[in-house]
Amino acid sequence: MKPTKSDKVSCNPSLEVMKVFAPILIVVFFITGCAVTKQYYLPVDKNLANEYRVCGSVPAGQMQLPIGSDLFMRVDLTPREDRIYLYLELPLPKGTSVRFLKPIIEFEVSGSGKTYIAHLDKFRVGRDEYFNADEVLEGLGRTAHLAKPDTQYAKNDYFSSGTSVLVKPPDGLLLKFPAILVNGSTLGSQIIQFRLIEKTGVMTCIQ
Repeated sequence: MKPTKSDKVSCNPSLEVMKVFAPILIVVFFITGCAVTKQYYLPVDKNLANEYRVCGSVPAGQMQLPIGSDLFMRVDLTPREDRIYLYLELPLPKGTSVRFLKPIIEFEVSGSGKTYIAHLDKFRVGRDEYFNADEVLEGLGRTAHLAKPDTQYAKNDYFSSGTSVLVKPPDGLLLKFPAILVNGSTLGSQIIQFRLIEKTGVMTCIQ
């Protein structure tokens, strides 16, 4: 994981020291790492929030929203200097279909009443297969042949999309997700409350 522009990274060794003692400090780096402060949004409802650690103990988080029996939608919501980025992923097993009836997401700054409309980009599955955001997304088992006892996730097709809004990231957000069709049945629109999280961890990997 590479630190982004808004991430705060602190490594103790100075540049001059690293030039002289680089071989030793490479070992020290993997032991001590760099302090990285990350910001991300999580649902206020803890049943929807999924926090985890990457690249050592760097904090991260996302929403996992149930949309059917054993089906869910993953949403990563990341603040930057003057914009909020949303990444959405749908893991669909073979025989499952999903369609966004209106592929837009509404962002509302908590307590202000200000609303921002964002249109979802095209969905991508695999390396080079794309679908318009309002098309039917169907699980076909595109990589099911790669699934082994310890890689059952390969049975799913992973559809991903994203969007962003130009706004200074607030401490709280309300997101309205559109109604969707799941295997022909309508799941109504949902409003989810998010709060801004800031945590610090230690990065011990290089990418």
